[in-house]
This record gives sequence, C-alpha cells and structure tokens, in this order.
Amino acid sequence: MPFCKFCVYADVYKRDKYNCVLCKCEGKYYYEASQLNHCNDYKPTSRASYNDEHELKKADQKFGIDTNDSSCFITTTVCDILNLKDDCLVLQILRHLRDQYMIKEEKYNTMLLEYYIIGPSISKKMLELPNSKEVAKDNYNKYLIPASLLVVEGKYEEAINLYQTMVTTLKKQYHISTPHIQLDSNIKLKTKKDFKKISKILAK
Repeated sequence: MPFCKFCVYADVYKRDKYNCVLCKCEGKYYYEASQLNHCNDYKPTSRASYNDEHELKKADQKFGIDTNDSSCFITTTVCDILNLKDDCLVLQILRHLRDQYMIKEEKYNTMLLEYYIIGPSISKKMLELPNSKEVAKDNYNKYLIPASLLVVEGKYEEAINLYQTMVTTLKKQYHISTPHIQLDSNIKLKTKKDFKKISKILAK
C-alpha cells in the first residue's frame, strides 16, 4: 500500500505553526505524516504514476522536483549503481531539501559550493571501485535513507548534518581535499545556476 506522505494532496514540506500537515483531500491536519489515511483520491508524487503530462509537470513544480538535474552528484551516483531510477523518492526528497531549503539559506552557501566542487570527484572515485555496489549500498542504507526520513519528518538540520557526515567520510576515504572558498560579500547565490557558475570559477 502506498504512503500518503508522498501524496500531492498532503505536502509534508509545508507545515503550519503547530508543525502539522494539511491533507487537502480530507480537509484535516495531521502531526505525523504516517497518520494520514490512505484514500481513493491518493495521487503519489512518483512521476511514473502520472499519465497526463500537464498533471505531471504541475506535480513536479509543486514539490520542487527537477528530474533533469544531475548535480546531486553522490546521491545520483549511489542510486545509479543500485539501479534506482532518477525519480526515485530518495533523490526527489534530497533534491527538495537542497532546492527548497538549503539554497534559500545563506548559511549553507559554503557547504553547497564545496559540494558542487568535490561532488563529481567523489562520484568518480566511487564508480571506479571494484566493490562499488557494496559501497553504494552501505551509503544508501547508512546515510541516504535516514536523511530522507529526517526530511520527511521536517528535521532538516539533522538531515543536512547526516548528509554532511557522509560527504566528510567519503572525502577522507578518497583523499579529496577541502577546497578553499572565500566569497565576495557582493555575490548573491539564489539559484542552482548561481551555485554552478561560482563553483566552476572556484574550482579553477
């Protein structure tokens, strides 16, 4: 049975002042996403569930999903190795965390820029490993699944810290140095395009 916490009628990323989720279908508020009832009007956010392209586009926009985006380097690589689709829930959730939360918070600028710079190198190292599938499975179970669940529960800071722990661990394993990042105070980073552009400059 599908879970209503991934239904277009109940956006777990939008909570009221009491940290409750509104189910638009039932017209009721729930504190825990798992409390939402499965109903006949259930519409999961998985792109594969939509037959109508217009409805699919609306759902993607609603949840901030960019399925053509490959800049979620490590997560994408792990999912590719494990033969998971690019629109799997883990990727959707973690992309949402980045695009709808982290990019909007200036305190994460340096963290995101570092990731844009070193992410491809970490992914390349992982793909070259003879035991890449075992490594991918370990990171998926140890970091990506727990981080995704934390996001669903609205615990963004904990999810970010857990993901950063994974990145730090992989940096040490693959001997990838932390880039020196110093931003001019006049530089404003508001979109993924901004982060990609600046990260390329800093990587040179």
